[in-house]
Amino acid sequence: MKKILVSILCLMGVFNAFASDNEPSGGSEENAAVAQALSMTLPMDTSVKYGKLPNGLTYYIRKNDFVPSRAEFYIVQNVGSILEEPTQRGLAHFLEHMAFHGTRNFSDKGIIDYLEKLGVRFGADLNAYTGIDETVYMLSEVPVTRSGVIDSCLMILRDWSDGILLEDEDIDKERRVIEEEWRTRDNASMRMLEKVQKPIYGDDKYSDCMPIGSMDVVRNFEYEALRSYYRKWYRPDLQGIVVVGDIDPDYVEAKLIETFSSAKLSEDRAERVWYPVSDNKEPIVVYAKDKETSYVTLAFFQKHENFPDQYKNTVVYLKLNYLNELADRIMNQRFQEIAQEEQPPFVAAGYSDDDFLLSKTKQSYTIQAVCSETAIETCLKRVIQEYEIMRRYGFTQSELDWASETILNEMQNAYNERNRRQNYAYVSECIMNFKDSEPLLSIEDEYELTKLLASSTTLGELNSYVINDNDENKVVWFMGPETDNYEFPSADRVTFLMDSIGSANLSSYEETVSNTPLISDYIFSGSVVEKNALDDGVTKYVLSNGVKVFAKPTNFKNDQILMEAEGEGAMALEDVKDAATFQVISDIATLGGLGDLDETQLNKYLATKQAGIQLSFDVYTKGISGESSVKDFETLLQLVYLQLTDIREDEKAFLTYKNKMVDLLRNYENQPVTTFLDSIKSIEYGNHPFATRITTAEIDSVDYHRGLEILRQHLSSVSDFSFVFTGNIDSTDFENLICKYLASIPSVEDSCVWQNCGYMLAPGDYYTRYDREMETPKSSIYISMHDAMPYTLKNEVTLDALTQILDIVYFESVRERAGGTYGVNVVSDLDRLPYDFFNTVIVFECEPYKVDTLLPIISGELEDMALKGPSLTNLNKVKEYMLKVYNDNQQKNEYWQKVIMMRDVWGIDLHSNYEETVKNLTVEDIRQMAALINSHPNYKEIIQMGVQKTDK
Repeated sequence: MKKILVSILCLMGVFNAFASDNEPSGGSEENAAVAQALSMTLPMDTSVKYGKLPNGLTYYIRKNDFVPSRAEFYIVQNVGSILEEPTQRGLAHFLEHMAFHGTRNFSDKGIIDYLEKLGVRFGADLNAYTGIDETVYMLSEVPVTRSGVIDSCLMILRDWSDGILLEDEDIDKERRVIEEEWRTRDNASMRMLEKVQKPIYGDDKYSDCMPIGSMDVVRNFEYEALRSYYRKWYRPDLQGIVVVGDIDPDYVEAKLIETFSSAKLSEDRAERVWYPVSDNKEPIVVYAKDKETSYVTLAFFQKHENFPDQYKNTVVYLKLNYLNELADRIMNQRFQEIAQEEQPPFVAAGYSDDDFLLSKTKQSYTIQAVCSETAIETCLKRVIQEYEIMRRYGFTQSELDWASETILNEMQNAYNERNRRQNYAYVSECIMNFKDSEPLLSIEDEYELTKLLASSTTLGELNSYVINDNDENKVVWFMGPETDNYEFPSADRVTFLMDSIGSANLSSYEETVSNTPLISDYIFSGSVVEKNALDDGVTKYVLSNGVKVFAKPTNFKNDQILMEAEGEGAMALEDVKDAATFQVISDIATLGGLGDLDETQLNKYLATKQAGIQLSFDVYTKGISGESSVKDFETLLQLVYLQLTDIREDEKAFLTYKNKMVDLLRNYENQPVTTFLDSIKSIEYGNHPFATRITTAEIDSVDYHRGLEILRQHLSSVSDFSFVFTGNIDSTDFENLICKYLASIPSVEDSCVWQNCGYMLAPGDYYTRYDREMETPKSSIYISMHDAMPYTLKNEVTLDALTQILDIVYFESVRERAGGTYGVNVVSDLDRLPYDFFNTVIVFECEPYKVDTLLPIISGELEDMALKGPSLTNLNKVKEYMLKVYNDNQQKNEYWQKVIMMRDVWGIDLHSNYEETVKNLTVEDIRQMAALINSHPNYKEIIQMGVQKTDK
C-alpha cells in the first residue's frame, strides 16, 4: 500500500488534471500516468464479507462483537424521490411508511409488534428514511441471542424488498399521517428552499424532487399507482443488505443467500437514471423571504463536476479527498477568525466542497453565511473576497501544517478505538460504499494512508488543487425574514460585485501565528489528603483544597476520558436583577478566551488537540463537562484550571458578541415555535425572571463585568465541586495531574449556602388557548402535570416505564387509528432540586380543527391506564427495552459518569438494583403511577392554535 501511494504522489499531473477537469489533457505520457493511477485500486476491508447475488442484490456482512449480542440489519434502496414523475410526487416517501404496515410474512403491525417484544423500539431502533436518491430501512440494536432472531430479521428485510402488501385501508390511514408529517415539517427553511428550486435548477429533474412530495398527490393517488411504483423500483439490482454485529458471518451469508435468491429481476426493468445538473455561464441569483424565518442567510455556490464513481476506489480519489478536507478546515478557520473581528461582516460563515444543494450528480464549492439585515452587501463582498483570495493564492505552509495535524489527530483517535467501534460506524461505511461508491477501507489501511498523506502532501499540491480561474457555474441564494426593513441586492448588483472583486488587486492571506502556551506560569501542586475505594471500581480522592474527585478506570474505549464536575449554588444565590446576564453567562465565560489566549487563538490551539470543556451555570447547580483523548488529558485539566482561575476579559470580543446576538435575535419571534416555548416557560415557572428567554431589547442590559464578577466568585469556591472521571485512566499519571491542576486551584471560602430562590414549576392549574398566525396553520398542544415525589429508583423506573407505554398507546390510538398527528411525545422526569418532584409532559401537533377531537383521546387513554393499567404485552415490551438499554449501558463511559455523579456525589443510587426493579415491575405498579398522574396535579394545558396568516 505504501509503495503504491508513494509512486502515485509523484504523478503531479494526475492531481492537477482532476482538480480542474475529469478529462485529463496533455501528451501521451501524462495520459498514461493518469491511466496508471486510476488502475491502482484501494483494498476493501477484508473483515467485510461482500457479495452480489445473480439477481443483482449486493450484501455486506461484518462481525463486530464490541457490543455483545447486538446486531444491525439494513436494507438500502438506490431509489428516492428523484425517480418520481410529477403525478407521483410523494410516493417514494409514502411507500417507506407503508413498510411498517402489513407485509408478506407479518400482517398488520406485525413487524413492529415482533421487534418491540425483543426490546427493539419503534422510532428509536426500528425506522427508515427517504432521501432524494435513496431509501434506507433499519433494524438497530437487535438482541440476537434468541434462536431465530437473525432469520426473522432477514425475513423482514426480504419482505421490505418486495413483500409490502399495500392494502387499501392501510394506504388511506397513512394519507392522514403523512399530511400531518408535512404540516410538522413545513417550516420557513423548507418553504424558502422550495421557492428557489426551479430558478436554480431550471428544467433539471432536481427542480421538483423533495421527498415529502405534493399533498395533493398524497391525498388523491390511486392505490395502483403506489403498487406500480413499488414493483418498478424495489428490485434486487437496486438493493443492498448490510448486517453488522455479534453474528456468525458465514451463517448470515448462507441464510441471506437462501432468503434473497428467489427475488426476481425483470429483463425489461426500467433504467435507474442519474439525472445531470446543467451548467450556467452567467451567475444565477435567487431570493426567498419568509415571514417565519429569523435572520438573513446567503449561500454562494460554484458548481463543478463530481468525481466519477467508477474511479472512486483509487488512490487518486483518496488523495483528492484529503486535499479537499485540508481546504475545508483552513477556510473554516479563516471564516471563524473573521467572525471574531471587532465589526465582523457576518455572524458566522462556513465553507465546504460537497454535493451541490440537492444533487449528487454535481458538486460545488459552497459558502454559507448569516449576517445582519444592514450588512447583506458587506457580507456578500467579504465572502466572495475570501473565496477569491483562496483560489488566487491558496494557503500558507503553517495553515497546511495545522490542518494536517488536526486530521491526523482525529485519525489517530479513530485508530486507537478500532476495536471499540459501534455497529453503526461499520454500517455507515457499507451504505456509503453501496450508494455512493465510497472506498470501504479497513481502519488500519486508512490510518496508514492518512499518515502517509499527512507527511507527503506539499503546499504546492494543495494550492494546485484550490487555485483556479473558472468564473462560470456560480449561484447566489439570499434568504431572510419577509419584512420591509431591508432589501436584497439586485441580480445585476451581485454580478457587478463578483466581477469587481474578481478583477480587484487583492492581497494574499496574512496569518497571525501565536506560540503562546496554554499555561505559562508555574503551578504549585496540591496533594491528595484522602483516598478511598468505592463500589464498581470507583476511587474517591479528597484534595488539599477540598475538591472531591471520583475516578473509574475503564476499557470501554481505548482513547477516551470523560469528565464532569458539579457544585451547588449558581444563579439561585444571586439577585434576579441580573437575570439577563445569567441567560448568557456561559458565553461570557469563554468569549474572551482563557489565560493569555483570546478566543481565536484558543480555538486554533485546541483544533490540534482531542480535548475540550464546556461550562454550565444553571439556577441551582454549576458545573464543567469535558472529554479528551489519553494523550491530551493534561490539556483537558489545563482548560479546567484556566476556566476556574483565569477567565480572560476581552471588552472588544464582548461588543462583537452583543452585535451578533442582536442580529440573531432581531426576528426570533417570527418563528411560531418561539412564541409557543415562551408561553410554556412563562406559565410553567410563574413568570420567574430566570425562566425568561433573552430578547433583543435585553441584550443592552447584559452586564459583562458583572457576569465576570459572578463567575469568578462562584468558580473560585471550588471546595464544593465534585469531579467525576471515567475512561482509560492511568492511576499514577492521573493522581499527579489532578494534584497539579485541580488541587492547586485556590479555594476561597464561600459564605453562601444553597437556597430555594423560587425558580420552580408553578402550583395550580392553568388552561390557555390562543391564536398564532402562520403560513401553514398547525396547532401545538402542551400538557403537563407535576407534584412532589421521592427521588427513588422505584419511582424513576416506574415513571420511565409508564412514559414509554403511553408512547406505544398514543401511537396506536392518536396516530394510527385517528390519523390525527405525526406523533405524540411523552416525557417524564424526576428531579431533586429545589425539591423531589416529578413532571410529566405530553406534546403533539395537529391540524387546528383536530384539537378538540384528539384531546379526549389523550385524556381517555391516560384515564384508562389509571383504571386498568397497561396490557401485559405492552409492559413486557417496555421492560425488555429497558433491560436491553441497561445492559448496553454497562459498556459506556457516559452511563457510569451519571451513575457515579448521582450515587457517589448526590447519594441517589439508580444503578445497583436497576435490573431487579425493572423485572419486578407489575401492571399494578404502572396503574398506580398512572392514577397519580391522572389526578392532574398542577395541571397545565397550553394550546397554540395556528390560523392562516393574512396580508395586511
